[in-house]
Amino acid sequence: MMKKTSGVAIALDNCCAVEIIDNKYRIISSKPSANAYKVYWKTDKYYEEIIKKEKVLNSLDSLLKK
Repeated sequence: MMKKTSGVAIALDNCCAVEIIDNKYRIISSKPSANAYKVYWKTDKYYEEIIKKEKVLNSLDSLLKK
């Protein structure tokens, strides 16, 4: 399904969440090993990138770009 769309998906490990406030986000987790991932297809190649955990809120638009 993702291969047929041009969008980005967010995948979460257990004990990890995305906090969204207005047009900003941050990744929070209760375990250091729990991560969030930006996943997408680009030119027939699958990408999975760890999204950095930060205390500050970041632009949601930057998260949704490939």
